[in-house]
Amino acid sequence: MNTEPSHKQLDTLLKYYQDGRYVEAEKLALLITKKFPKHQFAWKVLTAIFNRANKISEALYTVQKLVQLNPNDIESYKNLSFILQKLGRLNEAEENYKKILVLKPDSIEVYNYLGVLQHEQGKFIEAEASYRKMIALKPDLAEVYNNLGNTLNEQGKFIEAEASFRKAIALKPEYFEVYYNMGIMLNVQHKFNEAEESYKKALAIKPDYVEAYNNLGNTLNEQGKFIEAEASFRKAIALKPDHVQAYNNLGITLDEQGKFIEAEASFRKAISLKHDYTEAYSNLGKILHELGKLEEAIENYDKAIKSKVDYFKAYSNKNFCLNYSSSYSPLYVYKQHLKFEKQFGGFKAKSPLSVKIKKKSNERLRIGYVSGDFRVHSVAYFFKPLLQNHNSHVVETFCYYNNNFIDKITNSIMTTCDHWRSIFGITDSEIFKIIRKDKIDILVDLSGHTGKNNLLVFAQKPAPIQVTWLGYPNTTGLSSIDYRFTDIIADPIGEADDLHSEKLLRLPNGFLCFQGNEKVLSKSNLPQTHYDYITFGSFNNLSKITSEVIDVWSKILNLIPKSHLILKCRKLKHNKDYYYELFKNKGIDKDRIQLYEHLPSTGDHLELYNSIDIGLDPFPYNGVTTTCEALWMGVPVITLLGDRHVGRVGASILTNVGLKDFIARDIDSYINLAVKMSANTKKLKEIRMTLRRQMQELPLCDARSFADNVETAYKDMWRNYQK
Repeated sequence: MNTEPSHKQLDTLLKYYQDGRYVEAEKLALLITKKFPKHQFAWKVLTAIFNRANKISEALYTVQKLVQLNPNDIESYKNLSFILQKLGRLNEAEENYKKILVLKPDSIEVYNYLGVLQHEQGKFIEAEASYRKMIALKPDLAEVYNNLGNTLNEQGKFIEAEASFRKAIALKPEYFEVYYNMGIMLNVQHKFNEAEESYKKALAIKPDYVEAYNNLGNTLNEQGKFIEAEASFRKAIALKPDHVQAYNNLGITLDEQGKFIEAEASFRKAISLKHDYTEAYSNLGKILHELGKLEEAIENYDKAIKSKVDYFKAYSNKNFCLNYSSSYSPLYVYKQHLKFEKQFGGFKAKSPLSVKIKKKSNERLRIGYVSGDFRVHSVAYFFKPLLQNHNSHVVETFCYYNNNFIDKITNSIMTTCDHWRSIFGITDSEIFKIIRKDKIDILVDLSGHTGKNNLLVFAQKPAPIQVTWLGYPNTTGLSSIDYRFTDIIADPIGEADDLHSEKLLRLPNGFLCFQGNEKVLSKSNLPQTHYDYITFGSFNNLSKITSEVIDVWSKILNLIPKSHLILKCRKLKHNKDYYYELFKNKGIDKDRIQLYEHLPSTGDHLELYNSIDIGLDPFPYNGVTTTCEALWMGVPVITLLGDRHVGRVGASILTNVGLKDFIARDIDSYINLAVKMSANTKKLKEIRMTLRRQMQELPLCDARSFADNVETAYKDMWRNYQK
């Protein structure tokens, strides 16, 4: 009786396989294994055939048979590990690699496989050990030092990672992937200049390195080098026309430059390539928001949320966008904000202090302010006067900055506050620990649902008392935030209280404090006396200039012959024709609209107000900084009293400077008021000559008084907390 297949059968089986006749080879191998189940060669051929055909389950069965037949066969263990990896059974694959190393402790190849697998599983300490074992066995493998560097980078061991990468380069100077990986490591540390240099070195060696162009673009973006970033992303796309991430990233840098139409096209291309691209849907929503296409923007935010239910940025972007439209009721907007709480807040998110903090009566309150806008930004303009006038005997201030951009305002705030903390690029859990370590008594959010917010940190309740103020014109929706600073005009008692998750704390004399620029003077003569026509103006963000606003402003211009309108916004640079066309559709010729983009200095910006007779406040989202600046320059602003905070800020400011007669109750009144006031040159001239002095004597510009009011509120909060 034969116990082995004939030589002819084996030769035929081998020939079938070598000739690529895999169907015949499989049939013959199955016959052989059925008749001779312990014959390893036939099982090996079957394993190879099944692997080649991607019949993973069948390959797993055959290779397991081989391991049973020969428990010392290293190649079978390797194949078994590869197949288990394909099936996603990574822990089992890892165990098999370890079995091989028991059989062959000096297998450099297997240590490499094991290290890569452990890295893939996030077992970075184990991966590091595997790579170090390889290095001990063979210390001249550049690839191993590269892999070790990646693993060390994942652990935050940046000094060791860099040393490992540099060793790889010393062994293999043209190793472009190492420069790329070093760029990733440097980027994580926010060493953007060095990361840029590293990516460029990779590209010098490999000029068609698509991922390096993409990552270089991201690094340039972080440095504000938007034109260079755009070129880098376009290079990546030229090399790989279906590079979906590059289209999304290109859209981001186009948005930063104000190239909204091009950005929209780039995001739409990304989505066409990847229909479930969450970030691209959210980014497209942001661009549509900028263009005033609010309903389309909301639709795309909803698509982002549907794609990824825990993508918090889409929730914040959607909530922010809802403030710009009067199509949604205040109650509806409030309920949308509560969805943020449902997804990210609640008791699961909170980590309340186990013991209530006690302080002596004369002990200072530790106040933390959190923002990504401690820079040249409207938030900083209103925050600085408070910070500069805080009583150091009453409060100790901590500023937590979630941005990498540093300018003169940043430096000023750094030197004014008692403690400065950079939290940019740090995880929420680490920020939480920093705030807890600082023993903050009252933590103040200055962002709400705007960009670079830290609401997920506030949701964890790092401080016993939490407040939101200034940066966002609505509720956060978070139950973990206790109070919101406002005033009685912006948020009337009763109707507003029911639409906030926070308790509304109404400051006397308004919730804003403005510090005007004394260097730029208001001209006493009205522009219309020089030009022989009335000039209206608005320097607000384009996102506030919706189709509804353009319709109303166009009606005003049509009712007042020869009247002109000046619009100024940094992002007008690339969108002038778009806005000219919008006004043209309402019957307003291009020569009656003056569009200004970014001006070289603050002085030039303020000087432009001397070309305006009357300011027009957008609605439902009023201006804040722009309104205060206009008033400071002697330009009265017509505002529409809305039914929610975002549309009542203008009324709050005008009431506090004694210009109630510039507040309209409805659209018709807004239009009629513009027509009426444009004819009252006597009143306009009087306002122009007296308004700045009047403002300087009022609470809006009294920073010391404002700081007293805020500190009184903090003390009241603390007393209530300790009851």
